[in-house]
Amino acid sequence: MAGVTKTRAPDVAISTFAVNGFAYQELAERAVQSKIVENGGYLPSTVSRSTEMWATDAFRMEPTASKAVTVLALSAKGKKKRKLMQKAVALSRRNSLSNAWMIMDSGERNNLDDLLSFYDINLRVSSASGDALIPVMVQALSDDRFLPAFQSMLLRNPPWATRFWSNISAYPASLPNAARLRTSLIGQELSLVQYNDSSLIGNLVRYGQYEQAEDLYKVLSGHKDDKNVINANSFNQSQTYLPFDWQVVSDGDYSANIDIQSGTLDINAIGGSSGILARRIIKLPRTSLVLTTDVTVQDGDDASVEIKISCSDVQISKESMTVRIKTGENELVLPSLNSECVFHWFTISGDFPSGFDQYNLSIKNISLKRSKTI
Repeated sequence: MAGVTKTRAPDVAISTFAVNGFAYQELAERAVQSKIVENGGYLPSTVSRSTEMWATDAFRMEPTASKAVTVLALSAKGKKKRKLMQKAVALSRRNSLSNAWMIMDSGERNNLDDLLSFYDINLRVSSASGDALIPVMVQALSDDRFLPAFQSMLLRNPPWATRFWSNISAYPASLPNAARLRTSLIGQELSLVQYNDSSLIGNLVRYGQYEQAEDLYKVLSGHKDDKNVINANSFNQSQTYLPFDWQVVSDGDYSANIDIQSGTLDINAIGGSSGILARRIIKLPRTSLVLTTDVTVQDGDDASVEIKISCSDVQISKESMTVRIKTGENELVLPSLNSECVFHWFTISGDFPSGFDQYNLSIKNISLKRSKTI
């Protein structure tokens, strides 16, 4: 009976049972909760004398009563307050009041390591707290000072890591540091984490962070710098990290698929259709280039295939270049695009006249390289 009464009716427990420390703790905690409501959600800076006495009696009778220690900490001053709060956390990591105070105190002292540490504690003991804390943590990542602390925490493979990475895209200001943080974790045995790498790269591109996106892509894909802008074997590779890998397009009238085994872009279309078949982001040097392709047509010999190179950011440049690709092997010299733009869309499009009911063709050995390397 005492075990039930101490939480549901602590005042009855005190009057019925001479010594019940947890019942005193419950009274003290309820008094503090009432003050929090009165303060609009903020912890009180101190507590009443009666509340302090309840907490004192609770701790005297039950030395493990962590919430009682929290209440005593609220009544304390200066360093003693922080020391008692730390002891309350040590007694129970599920003590939401002491955790909340430590988060506030760490922020006021600008102690970033402690701040994230108490976020970590809250997230580990209560997954429900993630709705409030994860967005705050993701926003904090925009501050360079938090990077070492985030790296240290994520190396411990916390259970909230996947949720953290899935929220990155909602906060564009944090994307550059998210890329740096992700790079620092590559090679670590963190098998429980799903990083959403493709989403991170895609959002870096979306918000114009091309250099960071390319750096992360190179590390993740193992891509090494060479003289070619596009390698002839690019259709032999898995297309994982869009848009630096090939992004194929399909709709009800046509479809484009990459066959990794044969190293081809296979295209199927009905007559009267047209549109983008595949595209990717490339970093274009300011020099003339050589484009090579090999197009094989199985059905529909009047299909038209075009390649367009255009700036990825129209605010920088609207200049573009379009060339038509013939059936068979092609080698074309492309002049330099004289613009300030560095990253470009390389787009393959098709036009399939209504003269044929069905079109089937494939493209392989497509490459783009500096002309002086030939």
